Amino acid sequence: MSDPEGPAYFSDFTAMAESDVARDQAAEVVRAVLAWYAGQVLKERRAPMPNPAHIEELTAAWEAARADQSRLAEASPEETARLATHYAAQYRKLRGS
Repeated sequence: MSDPEGPAYFSDFTAMAESDVARDQAAEVVRAVLAWYAGQVLKERRAPMPNPAHIEELTAAWEAARADQSRLAEASPEETARLATHYAAQYRKLRGS
């Protein structure tokens, strides 16, 4: 992603309608969370003293997000909106914003 803060629509998915655009936006926010976790796993592995428990925790969170990403293709509009809202909030929390 070119914008490290994420697109503006990461903040509000309450008005999502059933459309490819809504699904694409949901997929983008999930990808942002996946990228954050992947970066943190890499950072932890490269640390002078990697913490295996932290790597395991980050990897588990990445795997959960990846499973949700896979579900998006067949998700109902309501589930798509729920996932998008959840991951938008998670992305903001992870980024500290």
